Amino acid sequence: MYTVYLKRFALILSMLHATSILGMNVVRPYQILLRPPKLNDSWMQFYTVGQFGFETRSFGDDGDVGPLQIYQCNQNALAMLDGFAPSTLIGQKRIRVDASDDGVRGHFIPCADFNLDAAMQFGLRFFMPHHLSLAFYQPVYKMTLKDVMWQSCTQNVSIEDARVSAYLTNCLAANTCALGSLDINGWSRTGVGDTTVSLEWIHDYPQQKPMLHNVTINGRLGVTIPTSLKADEDNIFAFPYGNDGSFGLVFAIGLDLYIGKYIKAGLDVQLMHQFGDTRCRRIKTAVDQTDLLLLAKTEVFKDFGMTQQFSFYWEFYKIFYGASFELAYQFYKHGENTLYINSNEFSTSIANTAQTLRSYTTHDAFIMFNYDLSDHMSEDCSVVPYVSAFVDIPFNGRRAVVAKNAGFIFALNF
Repeated sequence: MYTVYLKRFALILSMLHATSILGMNVVRPYQILLRPPKLNDSWMQFYTVGQFGFETRSFGDDGDVGPLQIYQCNQNALAMLDGFAPSTLIGQKRIRVDASDDGVRGHFIPCADFNLDAAMQFGLRFFMPHHLSLAFYQPVYKMTLKDVMWQSCTQNVSIEDARVSAYLTNCLAANTCALGSLDINGWSRTGVGDTTVSLEWIHDYPQQKPMLHNVTINGRLGVTIPTSLKADEDNIFAFPYGNDGSFGLVFAIGLDLYIGKYIKAGLDVQLMHQFGDTRCRRIKTAVDQTDLLLLAKTEVFKDFGMTQQFSFYWEFYKIFYGASFELAYQFYKHGENTLYINSNEFSTSIANTAQTLRSYTTHDAFIMFNYDLSDHMSEDCSVVPYVSAFVDIPFNGRRAVVAKNAGFIFALNF
């Protein structure tokens, strides 16, 4: 018996290797709302999720802002020169500019368009005895930051204004590149996310009650493997497509209530602990610096905050043959991160004043149409398809860029 399961497990690994080379609120490897259910007596399930963004919203501390304004409304080019020794190239530039910050001089308002071009996820689930399953998830993303504009706030009133314009702001992109190898223009990035391996337990508890006929409890324990595209420290806003090179542990528990003949209500709580790691990252060297214009890079240990995900859903299932309709709400929060600098060259306390280290949240509403084709298949059919279409509508958040998007799910149950 176990030899059969080992062979099936080997088949899964080979398929995972093949699918992993295919290619915010993007589909995440452990997104419970976009996971198709197990059908009949399947021993394996392979599925694909496709997601396409059609409108982007960005939230700062006080509501809607542009994507490059979620941390600060404007960026301070004068302050980016602070915190460096006078003998350095950046320190010499600060001496040459020789101007004070009046709240306008040297400031920029950055504008850009951010697009979620496409996201896909490939999933494999292997169903085992004792209500256990072993799951593998691999996402792929394509995103673009384009039409980047830096609107200068510097006036032409004083000699200081003239020096700032001549030596700094008139050629901001060239200065950030020369002084800190920082590209403040747009980018287009395609890459994989983190691979997730998850052991899951799910069990039904039938109820002999008029309104409640079944209760399903599930638990999940997973690990995220750092295969994703990391943050590009030399491009603004080029965030990672996963946990930025670190491992993570995922813990989750869910409850489904089957009410009457056609209604299912559910709650899912998921937590992720992300292990810290040491990398060369951009840091603040002065308190007044803004997060998109940081010239210093150094080796730092980053301690990541806890990630929380709460999902509530209400499904009208099999209302017409195998069709079902689902409404869901999801709250996502990543806690505050902390940096520890590995040298005495810069200040850890100043580095930790960066807005990019603060917590961020998103609120999403899902509308889903699902269709289980098992009722239309013959009993001896070895492959049962499942299809779904969904719309994800983000409606609130803090320090986050989110995309209204639509997508599909296609699953094969073996």
